Amino acid sequence: MAEEYLEYDFEDEDNGSGTDLVKKLRKQIDALQKQVKERDEILAEYTTLSHEASVGEILESFGLNPRIAQFIPDDVEPDEDAVAQWLNEYGDAFGIEAVEEGNQSPDAQAFEQMSEFDDGTIDPFVGQDLASRIANAGSPEELSNLLKG
Repeated sequence: MAEEYLEYDFEDEDNGSGTDLVKKLRKQIDALQKQVKERDEILAEYTTLSHEASVGEILESFGLNPRIAQFIPDDVEPDEDAVAQWLNEYGDAFGIEAVEEGNQSPDAQAFEQMSEFDDGTIDPFVGQDLASRIANAGSPEELSNLLKG
């Protein structure tokens, strides 16, 4: 069975009397190791930011502040069930009460409705009859647009 050697086992083998080729290779290895380390750091930062963004979107869909995402650990999967489970367990630290599925707080419902209105997915006039919309028209242009459909 072959014996495994660690990186430092051969580091000082030539006692500074190495050839130019060996010295150049060592410099190149050092430079490449620095590049790999920098790339690993960038990848770790990107992974963290990506996780926070995904979890932030989920929190926002729950009607919560997306900035809480920075406190949710990376080992929590960025899906609704995992985030909801984490919130049920640790949400009290952020003033969030555990909510059963389908039962949102009134504040969360209002936030969700405002978000849908801002996104244009909800017509603000749904539930108003035509007569009240005509009576509440603020300008002749608005009235003519209402009448045109």
